[in-house]
Amino acid sequence: MNNKKIFLLLFIFILIGLTTNEYLPETNNKGQEIFTKILSGENGLFNPDFSIYQNVAKGLLESFQIALIGTVFAGFFSLILGILAAENTSPKPVSGFIKFTLNAIRTIPEILLAIIFIVGVGPGAFAGILALGFHSTGTLSKLTAEVTESINKGPIEAVLAVGGSQISVFRYSALPQIMPEFISILLYRLEINIRAASVLGMVGAGGIGKTLFFALMARNWSHVGTILIGIIIVVTLVDYISGRIRSNLV
Repeated sequence: MNNKKIFLLLFIFILIGLTTNEYLPETNNKGQEIFTKILSGENGLFNPDFSIYQNVAKGLLESFQIALIGTVFAGFFSLILGILAAENTSPKPVSGFIKFTLNAIRTIPEILLAIIFIVGVGPGAFAGILALGFHSTGTLSKLTAEVTESINKGPIEAVLAVGGSQISVFRYSALPQIMPEFISILLYRLEINIRAASVLGMVGAGGIGKTLFFALMARNWSHVGTILIGIIIVVTLVDYISGRIRSNLV
């Protein structure tokens, strides 16, 4: 889930708050007054309340853990499924079936998967991990398959020419070509999952989203502002670190 979806969801919650009886504007001027109060009033978004920093830090840490574990979970299965889905490493019927299954997984939004898993395993971080893991597996496996299909055949032919087995071919020729791009893709997916994990808590899947949901429902905009600042800091740091790592890999 990208930043546009996150801000769209926040905008919807703000609209819900504005359309309740308490905040229903009687005139255009009244509406502007309320909107200004939400943004820059004493309890507004631009006047964050840093007294809740401990709760925010705890929620952000949980969101990061959900994203990290979900990404590692997806990475393990994606490497296997991606290679099996590649047409140059698997028979076409097998490759076609796996690609179809992965496409089906990718079409289900993370937030819908989170709701399904909450019903199955109960609310909490585990549901968020499963939701991000399953959705990421579909995306990462597809990208891994594309990387596998584009590898250079020269090193493979060289290993076969000296009598190497299929295992040797995979270990010494194919895998070294796949891994740098796979790790780069995995790191980029981690960035996306951190953003997604910040929202999944709104439906009960753990993380900072739960704190954000309660702040929005209480119309405590100063708390919302503090939470948004925390999310921006974490996402920016992860983007920077993973970007530096990716630049050294590819």
